[in-house]
Amino acid sequence: MYPNLYFIFRELLGVEWPFLHQITTLGFLIAISFLFGLYFLWKDLSQKEALGYYTRQKNTLINAQHPAKILPSQTLGTLTLLNTICGLAIGKLFYFLETSNELDNIHNLFLLAGINYYGSFMGMLISSALFFYRNNINPISVFDSASPGFMLSYSIGRLGCHISGDGDWGIANAQPNPLSWLPDWLWSYNYPHNLAREGIIINYCIGTSYKI
Repeated sequence: MYPNLYFIFRELLGVEWPFLHQITTLGFLIAISFLFGLYFLWKDLSQKEALGYYTRQKNTLINAQHPAKILPSQTLGTLTLLNTICGLAIGKLFYFLETSNELDNIHNLFLLAGINYYGSFMGMLISSALFFYRNNINPISVFDSASPGFMLSYSIGRLGCHISGDGDWGIANAQPNPLSWLPDWLWSYNYPHNLAREGIIINYCIGTSYKI
C-alpha cells in the first residue's frame, strides 16, 4: 500500500522526493474530497439563491417572516473551519471512548492518529445545524444541497483508505476468482504493508513506509 505520497510518486513516476513522506495519502485525498464537496455545495446554493431561496421562502428558513441573516454560499469558509474543529474534536472523543484499553492514556486525545468517523460526522452535523439555525436558515435545506457533493467526497475519502491500507477491512474472501479477465486484486485484497502493520510486509519499504 501507499501510506504517503512518496511511494506513489516513486511507483508511478520513478522519482524520490523525501518531503513527500510528510504528506499522507489518506490526508491528501480527504483534503481533495473537501474541495470537491465544497465546490458542488457552493454551486447548488448559488443556483437556489439566484431563484430567491433563503429570502422569504418557506421550508428554507426557520422563521419564514424574515430572510436569512446571510446567504449560505457566503458562509462556506466559516462553516469549513467550524466543521473541521468540531469534527476532529468529537471524532477524537468517540475514538477515545470506544477504545477501552486506552482510557488511561489521556495524551491520546491530543494525537492526530485515531479518529472515529461517525463521531466526526456527528460533530459536523451539529456544528452546521447550530450555525445555520442562528442565521435563520433551515439546516435541512442546506443538507439537501450538500448531499450530492457529500457522496462524491465520501467516495474520494474511501479511495484514500484503500490506497493507504487504512481501515477497509472485511470478511476474508477464500473463494477463487471466477472471472479470468478480472485482476485478482479486484476480487480480493489483503492490503500488503498497511497502516495497521498487519499481514504482508514489503521488504524495500521497511523503516520508511510508516513515516507519516
